[in-house]
Amino acid sequence: EASSPSALFLASSYLAGRPLNLFFDKFALNQYFGHTLRLPFNCRDILRIKFKFCANASRNALTYTDHVVIWDPQPGSDQPLWGAWLSTLLGTWNPGDHGCYER
Repeated sequence: EASSPSALFLASSYLAGRPLNLFFDKFALNQYFGHTLRLPFNCRDILRIKFKFCANASRNALTYTDHVVIWDPQPGSDQPLWGAWLSTLLGTWNPGDHGCYER
């Protein structure tokens, strides 16, 4: 299934010159993945949010580079709001691992 990153995300300097994977459930080596959650209200009105995702690590040894970033896609906003290494969030993140994070 294809992801749907926003035009602002795709045009950001954060991704400039970096390879991008645009498909869920596709293992990609040294590529960024982007997906934009489109909410029916202004994100600035959110006081608290529950965040959960699950992921599968590839069998490649570069899993130590895997991380997740939350970004507010506003014009001129090239810095993430939050980010962390999957190994930090899940306690371990090795080739072939599966893990879920909820906060």
